[in-house]
Amino acid sequence: MNSDAELKTLHANRIKSELEKKESELRDTRSALDKKIIEIQTLSSELEKARTHEQGLEEARKAMLYMLEDINETEKNIALSKKEWEDTFDAISDPLFVHDREFRIVKANTAYRETAGVSFQELIGKPYYEMFPRMDTPFKICLNAKEREEEEISVPLLNKIFKIRFYPIKDINGKYLYSI
Repeated sequence: MNSDAELKTLHANRIKSELEKKESELRDTRSALDKKIIEIQTLSSELEKARTHEQGLEEARKAMLYMLEDINETEKNIALSKKEWEDTFDAISDPLFVHDREFRIVKANTAYRETAGVSFQELIGKPYYEMFPRMDTPFKICLNAKEREEEEISVPLLNKIFKIRFYPIKDINGKYLYSI
């Protein structure tokens, strides 16, 4: 049989072994815990970045909404200005039109359309001298297309004399675009 000392040693060795096993488990648990703490810190940092990004997106969304409101307001103002310009152009009782370099009608007022006796759809894109007044070629002043000029023409069919004024429209570089 085992002596008391052997039993104590055996018991101490068993306790020591269990203690070493528990210390090993504790080290493993601490290591796992440290890994979890690092994982939580990483996730926390990523969450903070995501929150910051979300705030940035929200600010960008608000800015875009303000821009859309500004664009809508600007679009309304442009439409109103366009309508006012067209109404002003149409209020003039003399026939007026705008033509491009090839003498095609780009815009015309109501008086020009009525004098030509055709619809706006029939006017736009056609050479003005084929519409009103009907001629073989454009006015001499339009052929020059340099500066403001004027001349008079007689339209016997209407029993009227028209004073033709030529106003060139140029781009910011001074290049000819249209004529009124």
